[in-house]
Amino acid sequence: SHWTSERLRLSGSAPVDAFGPNRKPHLLIIEEDAALGYLLKTTLEMQHYEVDISCDLNEIQDLLNYKNFDLVVLDSVLNQEAHSWQLCGHIKAEYPETAVVFMSTEHERERALSAGADFYF
Repeated sequence: SHWTSERLRLSGSAPVDAFGPNRKPHLLIIEEDAALGYLLKTTLEMQHYEVDISCDLNEIQDLLNYKNFDLVVLDSVLNQEAHSWQLCGHIKAEYPETAVVFMSTEHERERALSAGADFYF
């Protein structure tokens, strides 16, 4: 008799290579919950994405100015204020090639999409 664990295992296999053989997709996660941010960053890096994470508006602006992101994931509430709506509009105006995804427990899908988000969940 042998024992088998039913625990899920994280995989480090590479995603479909849509960005070319020598380029990792670059993501910016804007999340103030440190535990959730760490989980997202770690999981995405295991899938071979390059990930930056921040919740500081000045640092976010610096990151956007100096790095090319393929995707920005952000919550609708940042630092207990509704900064993300304006931030989304700014990102889409200044970096139109960057996709923006809102993730939130707030049920404001229409507001997120009207702010310029490409996807809301």
